[in-house]
Amino acid sequence: MAKLAYYNDLAVGAVCCRQETPAPPGTLPVEGRRLYIMTLGCLAPYRRHKIGTLLLDHVLAICQKDGYTAVVLHVQVNNEAALAFYKAHGFEIIDRTEQYYKRIEPADAFLLEKKMAALATATADGGSVVDEKLSKMKVSG
Repeated sequence: MAKLAYYNDLAVGAVCCRQETPAPPGTLPVEGRRLYIMTLGCLAPYRRHKIGTLLLDHVLAICQKDGYTAVVLHVQVNNEAALAFYKAHGFEIIDRTEQYYKRIEPADAFLLEKKMAALATATADGGSVVDEKLSKMKVSG
């Protein structure tokens, strides 16, 4: 799955994910289906405008609807902003992978996971808060 976020007709953010079953080598064993976020990012001038949150909420809503048991991703060990972002959204560090990255230092990454639970909050018309917010912002993919 890949999604783009637009702000005034300019692509300013993106998320790209894939399904994982079973767990890949070098990660902890898991049960059920999990989604791996390969990348989630937003152009620097557009950060702190909830674009990353909307993209992540969109992914989590799809996972909830489609019965995924967890969402996982890797974050470079020194990326404090990304770690704070994901922790604020309920992700926990579950492992550390040495030499995960090939061309950047430090090369180690944390594996983060969010177990799926009742994530989508229903609105009065039966939609979700995520759907309502995304309808105000262009997200395509």
